[in-house]
Amino acid sequence: MAEGGADDLDTQRGEIAAQLKTPLRKGDTWYLIDSHWFKQWKKYVGFDSWDRYQMDGDVMGLKEHLIDELDYILLPTEGWNKYISWYGLVDNQEPIARKARFQKDG
Repeated sequence: MAEGGADDLDTQRGEIAAQLKTPLRKGDTWYLIDSHWFKQWKKYVGFDSWDRYQMDGDVMGLKEHLIDELDYILLPTEGWNKYISWYGLVDNQEPIARKARFQKDG
C-alpha cells in the first residue's frame, strides 16, 4: 500500500476495472460516484474506459434528469468499499446507494 492507505495506482486501476465488469443484478446495491471526480481519478491512475450501466431512475434528493456517465458512474459495493478504503469520505457525507431494479446481461 502507498502512503495514506491507498494501494498503488496499478492495483487501484485493476481492481476498479474488474468491479466495473460486474453484471447489474436485480437487488444488488450500486453506488453513484460523481462523473467529474471519476474522470479525474481515471486520469490519475491511467484508466481510460468503463462500461455502461443502468440504474433505478427513482432517486430522491438528486437533481432530475441525471445522465449515466455524464453526471455519475455506478460502482458495485465491493468497488465502492475499495474507494472508501483508499480515499475515505468527507465528514458528514452520506453515500448514494441504490438497489438495481433491472438486471443487465453481460
